[in-house]
Amino acid sequence: MKLLPMLIALLFNSTVFSQTTYIHAVVHVMYTNPSENISDAVVQNYLDDVNKSFSRLYPAKFTRIPDIFGNDWANTDIQLCLANIDPNGNATNGITHTQINNPFQVSQNPNSPENPIWNSDNYLNIYLTPLYPEPGFPNFVLGGWASTPTSPQMGATFNYVLIATNSISFIPELLCHEIGHVFGLEHLDNDALPDTPIGIEGINPSSGYSTSCSLSLQTENTTNVTQDGNHWGGIDPPNMIENFMGLTFSCQFMFTSNQAVTMQNYITTHLSSWITSSCSAGIEQNQESELIKIYPNPTLSNFTILQNNSDGSFSLELIDQLGKIYETRTEVLYNTEIGIEHLPSGIYTVKIKDTQTESIHYLKLLKN
Repeated sequence: MKLLPMLIALLFNSTVFSQTTYIHAVVHVMYTNPSENISDAVVQNYLDDVNKSFSRLYPAKFTRIPDIFGNDWANTDIQLCLANIDPNGNATNGITHTQINNPFQVSQNPNSPENPIWNSDNYLNIYLTPLYPEPGFPNFVLGGWASTPTSPQMGATFNYVLIATNSISFIPELLCHEIGHVFGLEHLDNDALPDTPIGIEGINPSSGYSTSCSLSLQTENTTNVTQDGNHWGGIDPPNMIENFMGLTFSCQFMFTSNQAVTMQNYITTHLSSWITSSCSAGIEQNQESELIKIYPNPTLSNFTILQNNSDGSFSLELIDQLGKIYETRTEVLYNTEIGIEHLPSGIYTVKIKDTQTESIHYLKLLKN
C-alpha cells in the first residue's frame, strides 16, 4: 500500500545508463515469537528476486498477445547490496534479527527504541515484520509502505521500507513496489509517465489482493485512447498489471524505461550517499583519500598502508565478501609492508583503525 503523494513526472524516450547503480541496504527481520523469525537464506532469496526484477531477469508470469508492453520492459541498472560493514565498523552479512514486544510498533512509531535503525545516510533500511490490522482497516493488514526524503511517512525521520510478512505471499513483488517508492516512483494511476497506462487496477484493499494472475485481470482496461494512446501508436492498452508500481502483485514482473530513468535521477538527487561502487564495497570506503592509501593494489603477496604522516600505527582487519574476517593485526606501523601471500585470492575490505585518533577507514584490496 502506497501512502506517498506524487513526485514530479520525468519524460524520457529511452533508458541508457553508463554503469549499474549499487545501493547499500540492511534487512531487519522483526518477530514477536521464534515462529515468525525468517532465516538469512530466505532473506537472501528475497533480495535475489528483487535484484533480478530490477535487472529484467524476473520471469514473466504471462504474455500479452500481441505483447504490447514488451518494448517497455526495462533493465533499471539498479542493484541492492546487503552491507558487509555495520555502523560500528564490524563485519556483517547485512541482516539483523530482533525480537520485539509489539508487532505494531514499527508502523506506529518507526523511531521506537525497539526498532533497529542503521544510519539512513548510509543504508536503505528494510523491515520484514509481522503486523496487526491498522486502525480503520479492521479486516485488512497493510502489506507494506515506504518513507522517502521527499515524503516522510508515519513521522519517520529516516528513509525505510516496511513489509508485513504475516499478511502476504508476494513479498519480493511488494519489496520491488515499496523500494520503487523510495526511489521516487508513484503508483501507475498518478505517475504521468508516458510508458505507463493511467488505469487503476480493479483492486480494493479492504477486500484483499488477488492471489493469482487471472485472465480477468489480464484483460481489464479502465482507460481510453485519449488517456494512453500516444505512446502505443493510437492503441488503447489494457491495464499494465505486469508493472511493479500497480496493485496486482500476483501479476507483476517489470519496470518501464521511464520508471528506470526516474529512479536513477531520484537516487542521484536525494539518495546519493547510499551508492557504493559494487556489492563488495564497504561503507565510507575512501580508497582515493589523500590521507591513506593501499599500495600495490592489486597485489600477489604483500601491501603497504601509505599515509602522508608516517608516524603512528593502526589495527587491521581483512574481511572477505561474505563478511568473514581472515586477518586481524594490531600495532601495525604505517608505510610498512604487510604479507598476505597465505590468503586466498579475492576482494577484501581492509578495515583500518588509527591507534591515536581512533578514526576508521575502509579500503578495498584485490588479492590475485
